[in-house]
Amino acid sequence: MAEGKPPKRPKDGRRSAPQAELRTLDDLKQVRALADPLRMRILGALCEERTTKQVAELLHEKPTRLYHHVDALERAGLVQLTRTRPKRGTIEKYYRSVARVFEARVSTGRRSEASLEAIDDVMATAFATTSSEVSRLLERDGGSTLSEEGILAFLEIRATRAEIQKLRRRLHAAIGVAREEGKSSPRDERYRLTIAFYPLETGGADATRPPPAKKRGAR
Repeated sequence: MAEGKPPKRPKDGRRSAPQAELRTLDDLKQVRALADPLRMRILGALCEERTTKQVAELLHEKPTRLYHHVDALERAGLVQLTRTRPKRGTIEKYYRSVARVFEARVSTGRRSEASLEAIDDVMATAFATTSSEVSRLLERDGGSTLSEEGILAFLEIRATRAEIQKLRRRLHAAIGVAREEGKSSPRDERYRLTIAFYPLETGGADATRPPPAKKRGAR
């Protein structure tokens, strides 16, 4: 951290709230704010308190490209301004995500075409981000890092309802362990964990076919 005057809280008197472990997003504005690959990466980087410039360095992006994305995440209530610090005639702003893990969910009573499309966009963004990052690994070293340090699996599981529920509990436990270990691991070691565990359609000739391409119209 830069030496000098002690950090200050925002001028409007806001006091940053403690970072939660899990935040369930049921607000359409918040869900839509995450439907962007760069914003999702920024949110991950802001699990720890950082300035926009520090996030840009971490993600190998230009700071000017990130400012409006950070502002959008703050307006949506996904990140918060934690403190400011004078530095060389300017004011550094430090941000942090309001939670370490986010879960997008819309209750049954509030579901609409717009809300379901927003969640669909977030899921597509998450998988597109994972695909892009894995592709860069493959291009960088021919996949040796992925094979030695990563895990990439795609499989269909057939089990009884009781066995599936047991497996679901174990996956939740594994995610919890990953979150806890991530708090104490060296900060220069960054890994991505993407998990999709969901029931498949059964029966019918079209059960294994991919869904038709979605028509994007005006929102």
